[in-house]
Amino acid sequence: MIRRAALLFLLLFSSLAAAEQNLTLGIFAYRPKPLMAEAYRMLGIYLSGALPGQRVDIEFLDKAEMEAALAAGRLDFVFTNPSHYILLRHNSRLTGAIATLQSQEGGMVSHYLGGTILVRSDRNDIAQLADVAGKRIAIPGTKYLGAYQAQAFELLQAGIHLPGDARLSVLDNQDKVVAAVLAGEADVGFVRTGIIEAMMREGKLSAGELKLINRQDIKDFPFATSTELYPEWPLVALAHVPQETVKRVARALLSITPDMPVAQVAGIAGFTVASDYEPVQQLTRALRLPPYEQPEFAALDVWQRYRWPILGAFGSGALILLLSAGLVVSNGRLRQTEAALRELATTDGLTGVANRRQFLALAEAELARVQRFGHPVALLMLDLDHFKRINDTHGHAAGDAVLKDFAATVRDAQRQVDCVGRLGGEEFAVLLTGCDIGDARQFAERLRQRVADLKVSLDRQDIAVTVSIGVASMQRADPGVSRVLERADAALYRAKAAGRNRVEVEAWPILA
Repeated sequence: MIRRAALLFLLLFSSLAAAEQNLTLGIFAYRPKPLMAEAYRMLGIYLSGALPGQRVDIEFLDKAEMEAALAAGRLDFVFTNPSHYILLRHNSRLTGAIATLQSQEGGMVSHYLGGTILVRSDRNDIAQLADVAGKRIAIPGTKYLGAYQAQAFELLQAGIHLPGDARLSVLDNQDKVVAAVLAGEADVGFVRTGIIEAMMREGKLSAGELKLINRQDIKDFPFATSTELYPEWPLVALAHVPQETVKRVARALLSITPDMPVAQVAGIAGFTVASDYEPVQQLTRALRLPPYEQPEFAALDVWQRYRWPILGAFGSGALILLLSAGLVVSNGRLRQTEAALRELATTDGLTGVANRRQFLALAEAELARVQRFGHPVALLMLDLDHFKRINDTHGHAAGDAVLKDFAATVRDAQRQVDCVGRLGGEEFAVLLTGCDIGDARQFAERLRQRVADLKVSLDRQDIAVTVSIGVASMQRADPGVSRVLERADAALYRAKAAGRNRVEVEAWPILA
């Protein structure tokens, strides 16, 4: 009887302990904590209602506090920015995301975010990305995707490397970044999309006080942005949380609709199924930010993977060492051969630029980005004037020299993020990322003049060269790169028909 009573007591105690067990959701405080608490206070209440017998407490944490809480094992769920999630996941602290935030503005819903590059409206000296170089930039920190990394990636593509090419000032939060720009304490400010709109709603910012640099026109995105878009914040469960609990939380998050109080108080539309965060990882790699600031395969990895063969090599003597050295040499030669084969497969053997297959593949990839994000990209078709006459008069060796010097001239004119390819014969093409049709035309005119000034010397004789250029823009409605090439080629034909050595732009409008 006593044993039975003791067993019942233990079962009752266990049930009561389980009922009193709390779960903790750590939310990264990218704005002042009182504002974050006001926005997300109801989320804990809502999730507690979805978990019978459990309560979800919310802690609002800065970066250092988040790391400390994770190290102490105090958190069960984390709601943070995508780049921080990538870092935590890389360190095996988190599992996959269970849901992705949906933001809203003016009735439009999106599960993407971007970055804004802000200056005061009266700063006429800062009008484009190139003007940011050397300026004082206020940021909330380098680990923010929408408030630093997205902007840094845009500037990198424009040839500006942060932090070296500017003066960074790190402030406590994004509201202080905006305040610093307004006060003239910083020339430029980086904040994530949605901050400006939120501060205007809160009465902290008036329309017309700030302007955006590199404004992007992205269809169906509700916020002003200066960058491409990336997946919104993930909500993530730690590995120790029971799967049934994770499923209940996921169902509760996906059930939130914009008209529910939990969404209205937070100013969100709810959550959607977890997004693919690979674009964030690629951006982090490109900027060489943690956890990719160093090569992943380090000396420690070599030792951990090959320590027994290494010890065996030392024990086997000089013969093994010699064989190993020979193997290293062979592997090096093999890598060189593979690199050479890749180069042969992707570059034009005469000029060193991308060959037709590689250029078209890159153009298709760029078109896919245009269709997804809507950022401007232009395509130029270039054709050397009277090239057959050069070959007939001076010989094919002269023609080859002209093609090589011409390709070198185009490469010198392009930016690091652009691509030039030889489509065949004397016909070339150039991809200009981040350029609208007006910018592309200006580039083409400058390039045309540089080619006109080019004199190819061969056997003490200078050969004059001119080029005709057709300009077209990639559009979301383009079914493929062939459509863009057709428009650029039609513009090129008009340039040829009008007398050559000129630039023509595609007819407008092109698509309905």
